[in-house]
Amino acid sequence: MPHLDLDFVRTSARWPWLGALLALLAALLLLTIWQHGNQLGQHIRQLSAELGHSQQQLRERNKPVAAEDPQQLAAAFALRRQWRTDWNVLFEALEQAQFKGIALQQVAPDAAKSQLKLAGEALSEADLHDYLRRLQQTGRLREAVLSQSGVDEKQPHKPIQFQIQAEWVQP
Repeated sequence: MPHLDLDFVRTSARWPWLGALLALLAALLLLTIWQHGNQLGQHIRQLSAELGHSQQQLRERNKPVAAEDPQQLAAAFALRRQWRTDWNVLFEALEQAQFKGIALQQVAPDAAKSQLKLAGEALSEADLHDYLRRLQQTGRLREAVLSQSGVDEKQPHKPIQFQIQAEWVQP
């Protein structure tokens, strides 16, 4: 049998500090990953809390009006009707009917009842009747009726003071 010669003497490594450096770098990398993970977790918890708060606000905003409370429901519908009213259409119709012999002093629209009350002065009865006819012809007012009229004797040209009620046709 051939003779085998084993040498168990250890020789020193060429770069003994390389292993320590790699271990230190690995530890720093793990520490950095751990800190980044904690920051991400904290950010996720913060976003989750904000989302929960937003969902709560949305649920509160979308609560339906209780059907048992007709006063609240009626008030909500009246407010919605007033917001959706196109006031420009009404005022354009009044301007369209206006002419020289009439001076409007008060315009009182009631969007909830679709009614309009007008108060003013006319130079003559013919002007007043012509104004009533012109209001009807606008297409936005119907059943315009003279509810009150009277001559103002105190003024020198003695105008006819009037009040007109009309049904307002909303688009």
